[in-house]
Order: sequence, then structure tokens, then C-alpha cells
Amino acid sequence: MSNIKPIRTEADFIAAEERLYALRNAEPGTPAGDEYELLADLVEQYDNRHYPIAPPAPDLAADIEFWMDRQGWTPQQVNALLGPDWDLAAVLVGQQAITIPMAKELQEHLEIRPESLLQAMLAAVPDVAAA
Repeated sequence: MSNIKPIRTEADFIAAEERLYALRNAEPGTPAGDEYELLADLVEQYDNRHYPIAPPAPDLAADIEFWMDRQGWTPQQVNALLGPDWDLAAVLVGQQAITIPMAKELQEHLEIRPESLLQAMLAAVPDVAAA
């Protein structure tokens, strides 16, 4: 097993990735396999700390469209599910504001992320600072 040490610099990170690549076919339970496991954990920790991936910004339309695509539903089916007050096309383009009862329905039936619902609801609130 080589001398495993903390990854503190970008050069350490690159060297560790190169070593991981060299060990990619190591058998689990062997000294090389153990080295691979330990080094992979160190690389992952460094990567997460220095190159975090932010979650996607809340986007109600994208979340609804994703759900519809996943379920194979049409806008008409979603409107029927959510009730007569809905105009999904208007919601998707931001012409119809989301109310609290609508947000509850979207969260319950379509499993829409709460942060997307909140962002859509806040977007409809007039800017108090502009008054």
C-alpha cells in the first residue's frame, strides 16, 4: 500500500485521482483494494468540500413538467386531478398565481418540492420596497 495522506492541495487531489485510476481494477480485500477504498473516500471528501454542487434553483414549471413527464400525464389530466380552479398552462408560464390551497394540492398530488411552491408564491407578492 502506498503512503496515503490527507488531500490538502489541488496537486494532492490530482495525484490522488491519478492513483485511483491506476488502482481501478484492484480486487476488494487486497492491499490495493484497501488503498483504493481509502483513497476514494479522501478524494470524495476533498471534492465535496472544494467543489460543492448546489441544488437546482426552485422552478415550479420545471418541477411540474418533470412530474408530468415521469407519470406520462397531459396538462388536461393534471387540471382534472387538481380541480376546476386550475389553468395549468397559465401556471406554467407564470400568468396564474399559486394560492396556498393550490400549493397543498400540488405538493400532495404531484410531490412538487416545497421550495418551488414557495418561490412561485413569493414571486406573485408585490415588492413592498417599491411602494
